[in-house]
Amino acid sequence: MKVKTCAISNCGLISQRKLEKVVKKLRNEIDNLIAQGVTEFISSGDIGFDQMAAAFVLDRKKHNANIRLKFALPCRNQDEKWGEKQKQLYHFLLNEADEVVYLSNKQSPNSMTERVNYMVDNSAYVLCASISELLRYSYREGLSVIKVA
Repeated sequence: MKVKTCAISNCGLISQRKLEKVVKKLRNEIDNLIAQGVTEFISSGDIGFDQMAAAFVLDRKKHNANIRLKFALPCRNQDEKWGEKQKQLYHFLLNEADEVVYLSNKQSPNSMTERVNYMVDNSAYVLCASISELLRYSYREGLSVIKVA
């Protein structure tokens, strides 16, 4: 149900000096959303913020069986140019998820936009750390936006 769903995505790097603050705020905001009744989190699975947030959601699932983690991936080969450690974490998170949605088999010029549209169209909240296409579309669609950086 859209009203109980939060999209998680960040397009951009988080500076080392902001990282500790972002991690703390991210954990607090995930806990706040759960306390408000959010039960599903949709992650893009991207390296960094998105995977960190997904790991926090998995940790919260240990204590609350109602929490669900879903990945909305632009294509099946999203990780083809990533390093081995990045791929290992990505596949671990995908295996732990409740659902994985592939929006396409191969990456195309529209893959990322389709992912953004899917995430926003299926969420009431968006949790992010920077300005991105997801954030701009979320504002246009009237979602509650929570920035952690």
